[in-house]
Amino acid sequence: QNYNPSHQGGQQQSQTQSQTHNFWNPSTMAMAGLAAQAVSGGITSSQALDQVINIVPVPPNWKASSVIPGFDSTMVMLRAYFAVDNRYVQRKMKKVLFPFVAKQWRRLHVEGPEMVNYALPNSDENAPDLYLPVMSLITYCLLC
Repeated sequence: QNYNPSHQGGQQQSQTQSQTHNFWNPSTMAMAGLAAQAVSGGITSSQALDQVINIVPVPPNWKASSVIPGFDSTMVMLRAYFAVDNRYVQRKMKKVLFPFVAKQWRRLHVEGPEMVNYALPNSDENAPDLYLPVMSLITYCLLC
């Protein structure tokens, strides 16, 4: 429990050395050179991406789910709400803009292991989706 200023200074010096070592790392220098080339217009974005892939090591079994807990289950849940195609978007836009023309408002049922299963948005125009609201929000933000 004694105060030893030389011990504390030694820790600080080793931290400074490790930070300096990380800054002068060859891969850090390569990334800095790559960023300078990209900003100056010396290389195209696809060339920059190819070089980054060669510089930055990514483990072959890396997944976002290993970094973000619950990522896989969230993506599985959201995937059904974004299962749309061009025909669905056209039909849904007509239904949203002209609701008085639509006669059918019930969801389509499909066979499945659970009690009630509904069809995905790409085959049922009455299915809820997140594609149209998200694209509407993005368009609004870009226009404002």
